[in-house]
Amino acid sequence: MLKEYDQKLPQGRWMLGGNWDHDRTFNGVLPTAAMIDKYVSTDRPVYLRRYDGHMSLANTVAMKKAGINAGTQEIKGGEVVRQPGTQEPTGILRDNAMSLMGSVIPATDEEDIVRGIRRALEEARSVGVTSIDDIDGSGRATRTKLWKHYKNLEAKGELSVRLRLFWPITEARGLADLIAKEGRGTGLAQLGGVKGFMDGSLGSSTAKMFDPYRHDTATTGVWVTPPSAMLQHALEADKLGLQVVVHAIGDEANAKLLDIYTEVNEKNGPRDRRFRIEHAQHLRQEDYPRFAKASVIASMQPYHVIGRCQVGRGAHRHRALQQFIRLPQPAR
Repeated sequence: MLKEYDQKLPQGRWMLGGNWDHDRTFNGVLPTAAMIDKYVSTDRPVYLRRYDGHMSLANTVAMKKAGINAGTQEIKGGEVVRQPGTQEPTGILRDNAMSLMGSVIPATDEEDIVRGIRRALEEARSVGVTSIDDIDGSGRATRTKLWKHYKNLEAKGELSVRLRLFWPITEARGLADLIAKEGRGTGLAQLGGVKGFMDGSLGSSTAKMFDPYRHDTATTGVWVTPPSAMLQHALEADKLGLQVVVHAIGDEANAKLLDIYTEVNEKNGPRDRRFRIEHAQHLRQEDYPRFAKASVIASMQPYHVIGRCQVGRGAHRHRALQQFIRLPQPAR
């Protein structure tokens, strides 16, 4: 598929996209830059994200453009995966390490953005979706462009969903200033709140767990945002009157985020703030009642219930999650 797509792209253009899953395609073995170099292209920069957005694959020419090599320092909250026994990168970048590619990937032009929005709206209509929260966590520049295009489509009568646009939690002040200037929006398109990330994902082995991973006992995952920093971000955003939603997958990430939300509730005083934990995928039994106590919304996705567990004592956690959301045990 990649080879066919390579032949359709104009010369010199980056190949972007992805949504690969090594668990399904490569029996759990991560793909490498060498695979892309051999089977797809040695001269076109290729950068493909895993379907969960927490891991990506760059080919050799893309890594050269970004200056990623054996001497590249590790990024806090991420990982440059290395070849066994060496410091040479394999092409896999996890979580915050993906930022190493950010400055060299060409910006998406306005026509492509609008084309992408229209395709997304068409997909939503095809399955009967009428309301969307856009909270992918992309940067302020991208969010600003999206807000402009969402409003333009609404003005033309072409926005076919109710849509709330969330900004990165690190840009809370900028969003508050925009709301003060333009308002939150009164029609289909509205400015929502802010989105943060506590940890990575289970499939990328970066979800922050209390116990080590079975297949790699040297790691318990990563903090994409350290808890102390997330507390400060949440306190500021909440003081600005913004809804705070934060991604948390691992049981330790969820426990720490519940601590943070509880502290913000206490420090900033009572109000209808509707804190959300995006995914709330793996929880300790003692953390279940804390959601209600702190008035936190568990924003869960059914896909995660049937995903394969890869953590120590994972089967126990999997059964506990099914009990929590009242779903039957899936066939194994």
